[in-house]
Amino acid sequence: MYEYTIDEWSVDTRKWIVTSPEKLTYEQVVKLACDIPYGESELLMPSYEGVVIKFLGTEYGDDTQHEVLGDFKEEE
Repeated sequence: MYEYTIDEWSVDTRKWIVTSPEKLTYEQVVKLACDIPYGESELLMPSYEGVVIKFLGTEYGDDTQHEVLGDFKEEE
């Protein structure tokens, strides 16, 4: 099982955890995290079997940046 942590911060910081039975690319992890509707705390992704995305919440601040951590699959 692979787990990826995504932090995005600007005026506010949103945090997700993506859990997957298979290794994902950086782009897949970012897209999955960005696709979860705000207000949803957990979402199963039917197009990615076994993938669970958890939105952990928002902290307010400033300065737009992001960081994605995990063991990524090589691009094809």
